[in-house]
Amino acid sequence: MGIKAEVAFGQLVGLDPDYTLKPKGDGGIDFTTTLGGRTVTIDVKGARTPIYLFLKEKDAHQAADIMVLARVTGDEVWFLGWEHKSIMLAMPVRDFGYGIRNYFRHYSELRPIWQLVKLLRG
Repeated sequence: MGIKAEVAFGQLVGLDPDYTLKPKGDGGIDFTTTLGGRTVTIDVKGARTPIYLFLKEKDAHQAADIMVLARVTGDEVWFLGWEHKSIMLAMPVRDFGYGIRNYFRHYSELRPIWQLVKLLRG
């Protein structure tokens, strides 16, 4: 599911996903690009029924600069929005019942995806 969202995002903004298999995962970074002369990292999070964009509290120090939330249903991907890491770190923290504390932001409060597309496409 996550890979579908990453591939769709790459196609949307013209970035190539990293298809390298990594035994310990991608470390929360799916894309690296340059914006305004600065290196920026992006993490695309896909879910069947996304309500919140999550950032694990324990992994916040190594999180990507930008996080994107996508809904994945079969072969279809919808991008619900995005947010900066700095804003996510100002959000409330809660355990949603899995023993993992997350910063969270409702999808309706995320920045519109067209803004990020415009930034990345130049």
